[in-house]
Amino acid sequence: MYFGFDVQKNQAYCGISSVATILNSLKHEMDVQHADMPVDAVYRPYKYATQSDVFGPCTNLNAILTDEVNGLDGVMMFPYGTTLAQITTVLQCHLNGGVPDEGGGGEGEKFRINMHLMNPADYDVDKFRAIIVEAIEKGMKGEGGRVLVNFRRGEIGQPGGGHWSPIVAYNSDSDSVNIMDTAKYKFAPFWVSVESLYESVVTVDACGHWNWPNAQYFLSEEEKGGDYVEAEVRAKVGCQSRNRGIVTLWKK
Repeated sequence: MYFGFDVQKNQAYCGISSVATILNSLKHEMDVQHADMPVDAVYRPYKYATQSDVFGPCTNLNAILTDEVNGLDGVMMFPYGTTLAQITTVLQCHLNGGVPDEGGGGEGEKFRINMHLMNPADYDVDKFRAIIVEAIEKGMKGEGGRVLVNFRRGEIGQPGGGHWSPIVAYNSDSDSVNIMDTAKYKFAPFWVSVESLYESVVTVDACGHWNWPNAQYFLSEEEKGGDYVEAEVRAKVGCQSRNRGIVTLWKK
């Protein structure tokens, strides 16, 4: 099911590695004709997503600042990593050929891509489980169902902070899910209870929302590479606290 899975190429690229995995799994499972499926020069003419070729005009404009000529990589600059909204947008760029116009649109979309910001006021553990199971069942039926989860490792007994990986299976007997960890240099795929994962997903990311992608343009060279807690630097990119969450998708 998850053909094309690879380890994240550095410790900030868990979200990008997860996106590449999803794109490759859909291509080979469903023979999906992506509107914008990457073609890495190494594998040309075959369409195959890597952590380098998922970036392009759509993602640069709408999600993640990248400029190889000037050495810019928004994932590797403060505030580092990728938010729920950024990952959702990258998936929209590749699976639906672009980002829907503000206020609706999307008539030509091939995939329904859903971002779930897991505020416990809106999502309890039962709703959390139902969302995951729905997407996994759609995947088992050949409808392209996939789940990406942004969780914090500490709540499930692992060292580390916030992290992205695909969820690939659900076991009703143990009420647990299997996570195919993109950091496979540290962890093999593992099972975790839905309740424990829920507790790790409703945690708060101190910069879970910011003014991406353009805010990074206004950082100094020192600020781009720093790990700042100073209010003025965080304000410069518009950091706001947000709960973590999950992204689900399936073919329309």
